[in-house]
Amino acid sequence: WLGEEWDLKLNGFSDIFGNTCKNILEEGMSALCIGARTGQEVVALKNLGINAIGIDLVECEPHVVLGDMHDLDYDDNSFDFVFTNVFDHSLYPSEMISEVERVLKIGGYFLLQMQVSQEIDDYAENEIQSVEDDIVTLFEHSDVVVNRNIPRNFAGMNWELLTIKVDNDEE
Repeated sequence: WLGEEWDLKLNGFSDIFGNTCKNILEEGMSALCIGARTGQEVVALKNLGINAIGIDLVECEPHVVLGDMHDLDYDDNSFDFVFTNVFDHSLYPSEMISEVERVLKIGGYFLLQMQVSQEIDDYAENEIQSVEDDIVTLFEHSDVVVNRNIPRNFAGMNWELLTIKVDNDEE
């Protein structure tokens, strides 16, 4: 991932953030990338002037630190933007979404790219058949902004969901 594949993924993430997020990302924002592997998505955001950090089960400094998507080591309302394409690797999807909502600022965005109705890989823990039933219902403090099929991208993702955090009521 640090060789030839680096540029492919960096360019792919740059396209994602430059297209889907062009109207929401602003220089100086804070961002968290969950399941960031070697950090191409982090670098793509940093190239846009975003203060970004990635987490993964294996750190790859300087862009990716050790972290668990089910127990984020960040304060409430810390980030303007969160990105992941590893939802299918979540052992506890409702806990992951709850943690994302907790660390997002009100008005902050969460971009989730995923494979829907696709054969899962050896590392996946859950298969997504219906975004509405399997994912959207997990959000308690966010509204859906975009929920759409996308052309299969460099990472094999064919769907994206963009949400905005609208409240902070912890019931």
